[in-house]
Amino acid sequence: MPLLRFVRRPLSRPNLLLELMFIRVGYFAYSWIRAHAPDERGIAEGHGHQVLSIESFLHIDIEHWFNLLVADTPWLRDGMNWYYSTFHFLIPLSLLGWLYLRRPATYRWARTPLAFATLLALVGFWLYPLAPPRLMGLGYVDTAHGPQDLNNPDFGALTKLSNQYAAMPSLHVGWSLWCGVVIALVAPYLWMKILGMLYPLLTVAVIVGTANHYVLDAVGGAAVVAAGFGLQYVLLGVGRKPAEEANGSVTAMLSAGARGVRERARALVRRPRAGEPGETSQVAGVPQAVPQEKDAAEPADASR
Repeated sequence: MPLLRFVRRPLSRPNLLLELMFIRVGYFAYSWIRAHAPDERGIAEGHGHQVLSIESFLHIDIEHWFNLLVADTPWLRDGMNWYYSTFHFLIPLSLLGWLYLRRPATYRWARTPLAFATLLALVGFWLYPLAPPRLMGLGYVDTAHGPQDLNNPDFGALTKLSNQYAAMPSLHVGWSLWCGVVIALVAPYLWMKILGMLYPLLTVAVIVGTANHYVLDAVGGAAVVAAGFGLQYVLLGVGRKPAEEANGSVTAMLSAGARGVRERARALVRRPRAGEPGETSQVAGVPQAVPQEKDAAEPADASR
């Protein structure tokens, strides 16, 4: 039973202006919290060493050799840099726009866990500032920006707008996983579903190969998305994706039933009744008698 039973869950398309306002306010909060989360270098690097120690214990510390492989392969390096800077906002916003226009009920169902996941990620940025591999000074290569001044990580091309220690969890992975789940549920063809599920896997490879995140950051991103869907279920009682075409399916069933009744009625009209000498046919919609042919086996005239 949902905790917020009083909240209505309409299936109609929400007001576009309100949705754009919520997105704008949400993006402002996202940017502000990222920029103002604790960014003390010592704490962030200490957390980075913690993450590397855990990964070493779990034998999943693949970041260094994979990053060097990407940095030494020009086409892979350039492709991953373009992917990292382009797809993070492009794919989720495009998917939200398509859902809003074509699947409004699914849009309402999908946007809520995305919002919950983003809020949880912002809490993680605030509570656990983490230096990404490229800022640890351990031989990782920043494939996008080149060498950086580790004493001033907000230097130059790195960025002037975001907190460089907002790495745990990875929203690149979180948002891409959300996209993959939604695409797998709404795509009409199998190949589309497969591409949707490949998207978060490619994103994991990109964030590790470009030295922007650790493997555990990806795990954190997946965790906040799972928590987002879980919170939606606990608070609002919404689990499965709504049936978008429920009304259309009912209409189709009624239409098919009506056609069946009409065909049955026509068959009954054409069928001869018991005791009648002939069949009936319809000419311009009016039943007419059709005379029976004489039996060829009738006895000959007695006078012959």
